[in-house]
Amino acid sequence: MQIVNVAKYTGDGSAHPFSATSVSAKWVQFVVETLASISAPARTGGPLVSSTLGAPLFQAGASQFYPQDTTDMFVRYDLSELHYYLASGDTASVTYGI
Repeated sequence: MQIVNVAKYTGDGSAHPFSATSVSAKWVQFVVETLASISAPARTGGPLVSSTLGAPLFQAGASQFYPQDTTDMFVRYDLSELHYYLASGDTASVTYGI
């Protein structure tokens, strides 16, 4: 398995996919690096992620891990289908296995 680190994301107050193109990953980890305020947490999830929807991450260093499916080795995450929300100036990164 190869581990890939994606460049740091900088928030602009809008939701974005982890990747603009389809990328297949066995597992994915989203890590918040800086967070200006806990009143506007970083969020991650599907295409409907927003400032109020998605798994909230309230502090720098918090992460969301999308685990590898141990029952079916062919199941993959598509990074273009996983999204994040970061308030303006917040930063985060994604690491994934292929």
